[in-house]
Amino acid sequence: MNVLAWGLRRIARSTWSVVVVVLVWELIARTGLVNAYLLPPPSAVLARLVAATRSGQLAADTWVTVYRTLCGFGIAVGIGGLVGLWMGRSRAVEWLLEPIVSIMFSTPKISFLPIFILWFGTFDASKILMAAFICAFPVISACHAGAKDINRLLPWVGQNIGMNERRIMRKIVLPSALPAWLSGAQIALPFAFIAIAVSEMMAGGGGLGARMMLAARFADSASVVASLSALAVVGLVMTVALERVRMRLLRWHTEVQAAAA
Repeated sequence: MNVLAWGLRRIARSTWSVVVVVLVWELIARTGLVNAYLLPPPSAVLARLVAATRSGQLAADTWVTVYRTLCGFGIAVGIGGLVGLWMGRSRAVEWLLEPIVSIMFSTPKISFLPIFILWFGTFDASKILMAAFICAFPVISACHAGAKDINRLLPWVGQNIGMNERRIMRKIVLPSALPAWLSGAQIALPFAFIAIAVSEMMAGGGGLGARMMLAARFADSASVVASLSALAVVGLVMTVALERVRMRLLRWHTEVQAAAA
């Protein structure tokens, strides 16, 4: 019972500000201080969400958006992480790729979306690859920094006991750079979600972003806010889930042990 009460108090502390904002929003909308078209009341937004849930539309749109996000995110984390580790272990590769990564890191990469649409169409491929393209650079930078920060004595010891480069990468470099890799992944996940949402808004092809733009075309402001609310909840759930994965994979790390204590 004490554990349940503690959990309820923790939830209340973390959500009270959201509840206050929703109540004030409902009051403002109901009193007519703002036009309901510009600011639909939360009750109307909730009604749209309930209707979309019952019809299965919300689940279908959410699945499409989440599927595209995770595909693009997975490609970026896998390929970007390996490229970053390679840069950290090879001066030639670092010399070749670091200027490109530095330039692209600060470039507004969503501006490449029209090119991706021209090359790969308006459905899943262009959106997934756009998300992977945007996410790859934070992951590369994080893994590159993580591989460079490894104590130089560790690979040297591995070489002296007869390890080849592949074994050094697997047994020494990868575990040492894993915290940086996962930190880069945490930075990249919101970028992937934003890239998918914007791509769906601009190119259509289903998903929560496309549903929002369709509602805007028909001046259905309650459905627009409902889609926006669904995007916010999905983004929060994915962020929290990734944090849990990071904590589990880094159980041995001092940072995680200190946070758990």
